[in-house]
Amino acid sequence: MNKEKDSGFGFTLSAGSTSIGYPHIRSVLREPALSAGLKHWDRILSIADFDCQTITHRDLVARLRYSPTGPVPFVIYRPRIDEIVHAKEKCRQLQNASHASMSVGVS
Repeated sequence: MNKEKDSGFGFTLSAGSTSIGYPHIRSVLREPALSAGLKHWDRILSIADFDCQTITHRDLVARLRYSPTGPVPFVIYRPRIDEIVHAKEKCRQLQNASHASMSVGVS
């Protein structure tokens, strides 16, 4: 994708427990993400040859924000619907486990 001066890439990222494994796109808002054909749930595998599997949300946002103007190579993976359903279920399980562990100590 081509980054314009003082501009982002036109998408938002999922953060926290909703991002399992590689970070994924939460919403596509404007250019250049629209022209690139990005969609909700697309996974970002790498940015400029940097593997994004273990990057924190904060570090990924900084890497995107401070990318140089001009072309920035992305490797994107579009998951199958069954992979999305599985990720959503895993997220739900993590959230339920988190809520259960918080309520155990409450009197």
